[in-house]
Amino acid sequence: MKTQAQYRRPSSKKFTHDEKRNIILEWERSGQSKAAFCQSLGITKSAFYSWCHQFKQRAPSDTVFSPVTLKATPTLTSENVMRLEICLPNQTKVLIPLQKSSVVSFIQELSHAATAIQ
Repeated sequence: MKTQAQYRRPSSKKFTHDEKRNIILEWERSGQSKAAFCQSLGITKSAFYSWCHQFKQRAPSDTVFSPVTLKATPTLTSENVMRLEICLPNQTKVLIPLQKSSVVSFIQELSHAATAIQ
């Protein structure tokens, strides 16, 4: 990890993309305000604020991974699941496991679909 003194550059040179990102990451770990951090590095606040804004906008495509949030869903147990059996004219049976709370709406939708086909 570079020390703060290593980031100091003559004003005529520009920081690379990686240097900017590393400086922002170092600032986040430092716990300092942006102004105090900029002063300790000898960079202008306006430049640093601009970098932060650029990296904030670029963050979704610039990250290595995306966090995943899982929601707890009720598990299907035999108590709340009903197996619906549909016998078709060609002797084919279709078995559909449904939550008991969804059976009525499923049959209604099936009835509407059959009416639309006729």
